Amino acid sequence: MVLAVVVSAGIVFAVWDATGHAARRPNHDPQGACVVVKAQEPGGELHAQAVRCDVDPSFTVAKVAGRSDNCGADKYTRIRPPFSDVATGRLCLVPNLVVGHCYRFGVPMCMWDLVGCAGAGPATIKVTKRVDAEDPHACPAQTKSLTPGIRTVLMPKQLRYPSRTYCYSCRRYWG
Repeated sequence: MVLAVVVSAGIVFAVWDATGHAARRPNHDPQGACVVVKAQEPGGELHAQAVRCDVDPSFTVAKVAGRSDNCGADKYTRIRPPFSDVATGRLCLVPNLVVGHCYRFGVPMCMWDLVGCAGAGPATIKVTKRVDAEDPHACPAQTKSLTPGIRTVLMPKQLRYPSRTYCYSCRRYWG
């Protein structure tokens, strides 16, 4: 009788794991794991799914929010319910972007959409440098003129997260 219960429990767990339920529980992902966040259907609830860290774009799980529902720093990416499931909403995420690649922000909410650099629109950035630390001085400011003598801007810009800094340029300034 005890053996039948143990075997039945093992079968139930194996089926549960084989159907991907274990992989969809991002609150068990260790710090440093990489995930993609996506919906199963357009407009659906977002779910984190564990992936290899060379998947582009993806996020690195910096930590999982504790019972106080706090990531600590305001710079983490958080995708909370009702846009995501509860487990995904607890993840404190840092974008995992690649130098030389181009991205558009906000497709869907809080996401980076990988786009081709050729012919990219004005809302596109190109990652020019990645530093695996939050460094306010990682990106040198370079003055570029939009129209000679009229207006200047400082480029490149930077995205800073608690464990990573990206330098980027806007589509208008590539070359």
